[in-house]
Amino acid sequence: MAYWPLHSNVCYLASGLAAAGWRIELFLCEASERFSGDLLPAGPAVTVHRIRSDRESAPGRKPGPFGAAEILRKIRDKAEGRFRRTRFATRVDDFWERVCRRLWPAYGLLPKGAAAAIVQEAKREPYFLLIGVEKGGLAWAGAVAARTRTPLCYYSLELYTWDHPWIKSSLWMQRFKVLEGRYHRRCAATLIQDQPRGEALLADNGVRSPMRMAYLPICLSGPPCQIPSRWLQDKLNLPAEEKLILSYGEVSERRLSLDLARLAQSFPQGWRLVFHGFGEAEAVDRIRAIDGGNRISLSLTLVPAQQRQELVRSAHVGLALYGRTNLNDTLTGMSSEKIAMYLQCGLPLIAFRYPSYEHIEAEGAGILIDRPEEIPAAVGRILGDYPAYVRNAFSCYRKHYCFEDNFGPVLAELAAAGGAP
Repeated sequence: MAYWPLHSNVCYLASGLAAAGWRIELFLCEASERFSGDLLPAGPAVTVHRIRSDRESAPGRKPGPFGAAEILRKIRDKAEGRFRRTRFATRVDDFWERVCRRLWPAYGLLPKGAAAAIVQEAKREPYFLLIGVEKGGLAWAGAVAARTRTPLCYYSLELYTWDHPWIKSSLWMQRFKVLEGRYHRRCAATLIQDQPRGEALLADNGVRSPMRMAYLPICLSGPPCQIPSRWLQDKLNLPAEEKLILSYGEVSERRLSLDLARLAQSFPQGWRLVFHGFGEAEAVDRIRAIDGGNRISLSLTLVPAQQRQELVRSAHVGLALYGRTNLNDTLTGMSSEKIAMYLQCGLPLIAFRYPSYEHIEAEGAGILIDRPEEIPAAVGRILGDYPAYVRNAFSCYRKHYCFEDNFGPVLAELAAAGGAP
């Protein structure tokens, strides 16, 4: 895994494989462990290798003055300046896209000598399977697989297709996207959250041959949490009788936070919208300005992983609202950690009627809506039959989002991908 935060589900995957008798070597390069490092399994079956990159083109750094990418960027900028607002502008963009996709995409993206180091490890004891996590991890694992002929599996966490805004605006991401397609087409298996995301990823990467698929929703470990909690009430000095509607995660206009703040002003007495997560300063200031009716509370201090259940459990209804601008946001019914967290804590949820969310409404664990304006009516329906919705939320968690209950089929697919009979 390279250049991407260490995800809790990567830690669960390592734990599940180790518990099944596999020996795991986890290679991390600039993979922040801020949020999930405490979940890494310990013991003789798991070895963690932490590698630092000396690349000048790492995220957040500017490439060197004589780098090929910098030279090409200057050529593009000059061309765009000359032909801006002319009929040639589209041709320039098309040419630049072809350059990004085809001209030395791997140069400077991987840590120097990192692939060679793993190849040396493989010579001492051959690997059964290489799993590349996200684009950086797949590029790294793919380079090793090409030299060792080890079966390769792609574990995709984010569905960044070619039309995603981040891919379109980042040369660095475009080059990794090229490598994702190149090595994905050579994989023996794909590990992804559900079938809709899998089909979209295969199509975007041009994978035409039959591909072994393993589906693992973004899960949490452990049983449902049914311990009563007053965490938010105590931290925010809120009345015990208020009904808390929780928006967990990023507080920003992109996550519809301002629209929710305006909507909350018409909430009935006794309802309160609580934002918990990292908040952009501008968005937080605008939310405070909107809240003339005192219907909103902000909880902007991030908590350790072991306190998240206690926090979520103290609310009554959870909001899981993603925008409609790209597939990574709309196909989130099985790929959102906060959905798993809501359901593990018995919190009925409200979400948009996107593909991959159908099971939530069908199993009575929440209500799907088409517009934010439908939220008050949905909250009212949930509160009107609250014990049933809570029971269904726990049941939905066990069926879809509990790692221990959903890992068995994944284990079988990975074993088959590595060539086990």
